[in-house]
Amino acid sequence: MTTRTGALVVIAVASASASAATLSPVSYSMVNGRTGFQNYLDETYGGPGASGNPLAASSFLSGGLGQLADGVIGTNDILANGSFDWVGWLEVTPVITFDFGSVVTIETLAVHAASISANFGDVDLPGSILWEFSTDGVSFGTSLTRTTTGAESADPSSQWLSSSTSQNARYVRATLSDGVQPWIFVSEFAFTGVPTPSAAGLAVLALAAGLRRRR
Repeated sequence: MTTRTGALVVIAVASASASAATLSPVSYSMVNGRTGFQNYLDETYGGPGASGNPLAASSFLSGGLGQLADGVIGTNDILANGSFDWVGWLEVTPVITFDFGSVVTIETLAVHAASISANFGDVDLPGSILWEFSTDGVSFGTSLTRTTTGAESADPSSQWLSSSTSQNARYVRATLSDGVQPWIFVSEFAFTGVPTPSAAGLAVLALAAGLRRRR
């Protein structure tokens, strides 16, 4: 009877660990945005291990979190709310590296980007997004390229550019290539996948494996 109970627990834990969920990074690093008509900086960036100056254009930010992972989606007007919802880069290829704290299975990746500016004609979606994956933050061996379509570029609304995959990684690096216009604006990144099983779940798995061996 005990053996059967253990086996049932294993099934429950395995099923729970295999369910896709929102994945939240513990930090991300990048070169800060630029200034123009307004400040297009990651002004909320910070945290206990953060470095860099979120109020300085092009400052390298590392070890913290900010506007790109706060769940706030920018409106179609990038100047709304004092541009506070957007981070913008001018004639720069933004490279943002996310750290999830442990190895996870990543299934979907998405960037919320601005398509146009109602006030200026110099904003466009990224021409493409290169996603790279790593377990150690040093070697990024596997990659996925997401190219923006003509229909997406023609849509004046800010929009999500999504990709699907199945990669085990702790670190995800996104490189946003220039579109037709020199400015790239991003308000949010989003990820889903399977988190690493909890320590309790792993203990149950180990216990059940031992029970099976004693059968």
